[in-house]
Amino acid sequence: KDNKNQIIVNNPSIDCPADEDLIYMACKKILPKNFSIKIDVKKNIPDGAGLGGGSSNAATILIAINDLCSLNLSKKELANIALI
Repeated sequence: KDNKNQIIVNNPSIDCPADEDLIYMACKKILPKNFSIKIDVKKNIPDGAGLGGGSSNAATILIAINDLCSLNLSKKELANIALI
C-alpha cells in the first residue's frame, strides 16, 4: 500500500465527513505530495461556542505544515491558500 500523501484526521469534536473537516481541507491544500500526516484533535471547547475553532484549527495546520515541511511560504501566501 502506498502511504505517500496520506491524510488522517481524528477529530471527534465534529460530526461531518472527514473530507469536509477544515483541518483535512487545509492539509489537502498545502501538504507536499511526498508527505503524509496524522492529526489527533483534542478540544476542551464546547461545540458551537462561537470561538472560531474550525478556522483557527485550519490556520494552525497551514502554519505547522509550512514549518514542518520547510515550505518557507510567507504569511501572505498562507493567507491566500486559506482563501481558496
